[in-house]
Amino acid sequence: MARTINATTAAKRFREVLNDVEHRGETFEVERHGRLVARIGPTEQATHRRLSWKEALALLNAGPSPDADFARDLQESRQQVELPPEDPWARS
Repeated sequence: MARTINATTAAKRFREVLNDVEHRGETFEVERHGRLVARIGPTEQATHRRLSWKEALALLNAGPSPDADFARDLQESRQQVELPPEDPWARS
């Protein structure tokens, strides 16, 4: 069920409205002069159920394992990357 707020409140508390939409999945109906003019709510992508850590780990464990060449490929990639200095904030 959508919460109804007036346009002034929506403008003054827009950050809070967006946080409630993003984190709580709430929907707001915005009125101006007593007329409904907008609806602010989660997108279709945001309405997908979030996974718990336990569910995410179970999916990762059920997935494919790295092939035999994975470790070698990873090592080769690491050798091609220039490492940053030990202290990037040190003066040269």
